[in-house]
Amino acid sequence: LDAPMPDDVTIFVDRSRDVLAAARQDGRAVRLAAGGYDSQRLDALEALIDALDLLYRARRQAHRAAVDATTARNAAVGDLRTAMRQLRVEVAALLRAHPEVNPPADF
Repeated sequence: LDAPMPDDVTIFVDRSRDVLAAARQDGRAVRLAAGGYDSQRLDALEALIDALDLLYRARRQAHRAAVDATTARNAAVGDLRTAMRQLRVEVAALLRAHPEVNPPADF
């Protein structure tokens, strides 16, 4: 219990579960119950740790999905830019070959 709090959430969750398991041992459980940490309070702490673990995993999954979506968007925009350049070159070639054709607006 005197160890510093870890920076990594997964390490914190693992250590917290280890500490709670140790707290439930016979000798420690009696002393902790005298200090207000009975089995109900330990169960509540365990539920909070489980919730933290679940939310952290959900956040990491959402982050991964956002990175994947951004990568897909960037690839699609790159493909669109390539297609736009090709179309612009083709229109310019068509206008050079047929000067009688009016160019499109904003071209």
